[in-house]
Amino acid sequence: MEEQQGRLPDFLIIGAQKSATTWLARLLRQHPGVYMPERELHFFNYPGSLAQYQAAFRAARPDQLIGEKTPDYLHLTERQIARIKEWMPSVRLIVVLRDPVARSWSQARMEVAAVNRRPLAWRDRFWLAWHVHLLRNRLRSDYRRALQRWQQFFPRQQFLVLFYEDLYRDPVSFMHRVFDFLGLSALPAQTLHALAKRRVWESPAADMPAWLRYALTRRYCAQTQWLKQQGYQVPASWPNASLVQQLRREERGLSLKAGVLTGMLTVLSLPEHLLVYMGRWFPALRLYRLYDRLQHWRMHREEHERPSTR
Repeated sequence: MEEQQGRLPDFLIIGAQKSATTWLARLLRQHPGVYMPERELHFFNYPGSLAQYQAAFRAARPDQLIGEKTPDYLHLTERQIARIKEWMPSVRLIVVLRDPVARSWSQARMEVAAVNRRPLAWRDRFWLAWHVHLLRNRLRSDYRRALQRWQQFFPRQQFLVLFYEDLYRDPVSFMHRVFDFLGLSALPAQTLHALAKRRVWESPAADMPAWLRYALTRRYCAQTQWLKQQGYQVPASWPNASLVQQLRREERGLSLKAGVLTGMLTVLSLPEHLLVYMGRWFPALRLYRLYDRLQHWRMHREEHERPSTR
């Protein structure tokens, strides 16, 4: 009986990673009518009981909406999404999508800088390009398959799909759409403008090589096209056929260079692809996070091998 009395979220922010979801969650926590845990729970990435999940929201007042933000949820498997449907059939789902080329590069910069624990440098270009080809990165930019999985379980009216680029263009209108979707009164415009200036988890700066920009733009053109076919107002800066042609004209031999390097990096990333697939289908093994532990091992090894400067 105690399990039945606990509350569950009224809304979830399910993604995408590196698309201002942390900023959005922080802003929503400013609203007196919203309760959200401070950290990402990642509850549905792994097995867990209903009572364990309800325990995360015990501090919510009866008059507050409960929300949770975990960007990894966008790329859950069908089995994991089915559990959300079983427990929260009426939950509202907020998705913020970002240009997949920019999102992939931002994730790579964040992860390489986190592993190295220093500013990015020229010598990191290989690791950055490799990270973009890892399956953990590619899955998070595959919006089409992710939304198709979710829409098998939830009707479209339970989704609010927003674009990261619209947030930068007009943060007040962006947030008003969120408040309207959740049935909340809007925060004062002055508060919204002040919060819009705060960056959260900004990735370190690094220029993307032309060949990689070309390869990613070609890869993600289909994402833009599919979203447009679904009726979404995709920002003009997203990958498209005209941009591919423009990039090709800017550098001779770019297509060949991109094909060779992309093929090489894809082969080198295949062991990670296998780990991610196994981790997705056998979440109890937690293989999906094994890559992080391997990266920390590489970092510590390099620190011990580095000559002392004393």
